[in-house]
Amino acid sequence: MESTLQLWANGDTSQEVPNSKPVIMVSDGHRTQKRKLIAYSILGPTPADAPRCFAVQLTLGSPSAVIRERYVVVGIDPIWVVRYEDYEMLNHWSHPMTPATKK
Repeated sequence: MESTLQLWANGDTSQEVPNSKPVIMVSDGHRTQKRKLIAYSILGPTPADAPRCFAVQLTLGSPSAVIRERYVVVGIDPIWVVRYEDYEMLNHWSHPMTPATKK
């Protein structure tokens, strides 16, 4: 958790944490929107319908917001750190719906 959040806070929104052994991969809808992470605090383990889940407080920029998120950590090599909402969509073979464009 720490290495993925620190990477994001440093401005790197890539999916793989460089030089991690085992490889650490990240899937987070906030990162893919290129939202800046101003600050974070790992609050600790939290119950969820997932193997290992952690509560995190994020301070985001553009637009500014303080939110609490849950992240699931799964895998051995690679290790995946996945925002709980994204994890739930994967479990249900779902995806965010984008508005239809008028032609």
